Amino acid sequence: MNKIATPVSTSNPPFQNERTQSPQPGLTANLDNGGRRLIYWFHIPKTAGMTIINHLAQQYKEGGLVYPSKNKSLVCDLFLKKKFIVPPELNDRPIVGHFASFSLMRGRESNYYKACFWRHPADWFLSYYNWRNRRDERRKKGNYSFYDFVKSLSHNPMSQDFLLYCGDEPGWKYFFMSDLRKFKRAISLANRFDLFADISSVNDYLDSIGFAENEGIEIRNSIPKEEKALKSLDLEARRRLELLNPVDYYIYRVALGENREQVISEADRVLTDRFQFRDVVRLMARPYYRSKVVLIPFFNLHLRLGL
Repeated sequence: MNKIATPVSTSNPPFQNERTQSPQPGLTANLDNGGRRLIYWFHIPKTAGMTIINHLAQQYKEGGLVYPSKNKSLVCDLFLKKKFIVPPELNDRPIVGHFASFSLMRGRESNYYKACFWRHPADWFLSYYNWRNRRDERRKKGNYSFYDFVKSLSHNPMSQDFLLYCGDEPGWKYFFMSDLRKFKRAISLANRFDLFADISSVNDYLDSIGFAENEGIEIRNSIPKEEKALKSLDLEARRRLELLNPVDYYIYRVALGENREQVISEADRVLTDRFQFRDVVRLMARPYYRSKVVLIPFFNLHLRLGL
């Protein structure tokens, strides 16, 4: 695990001082609650999550964080708005994680400093691909291609997680949304955060939280370049992934700090405002690509089937 140089330790608890910076322009977050704000952080997968969780755990110790778990009911993702199991004792505790619905703060939003991080869709897929390969390297007997892996997942995966698990959209409703509708819903939700930014801002975020005594930022789940199954993507591949995941791409540009009005105006012109039947075709094809990623490589079937 890589270590970043430890800054000067602070004796002040996280976010107990008044912030020196105002919320991002255009965001609707309320003013600081007398300088005392709890932490709400929604975790989009593959956006430095383990690094942030490890850092917060140093601050709040065991039992200090509310980390909602997923409701694993078969009908949950498709039909329910709330896809989390409501944790006990929510009051005055930080709320973090993959299933940290925004609704858990209802009526108390101004008590929290709300953060979420995003990244370029090509970087997201590449990071996830390398993580999966490393996780499975001892068990798998064959390899799967990067594009088979991409096709085994949903398009616009970050937007899907954001709207389903932070914004409580029912799965069936999300599936039939047009790309433009998904973008507008995601931007509306992002507007409620104090910090909605590119993953490159994570260190600054952790620095603003503060550090436990003699601790610095510990980078977790970072794979050394020489150990990556795929080290990088060329410009053509990156552009292809932008086109395949346009909602995630336009939200990335907002998170990166581009002019919001210009990005939204461009998205209005480019994104389709109708449900597309190709989404059904993609959904029907996913089991085939899933088998090439999660089944065939583990049983040497790629040799027998000529895959």
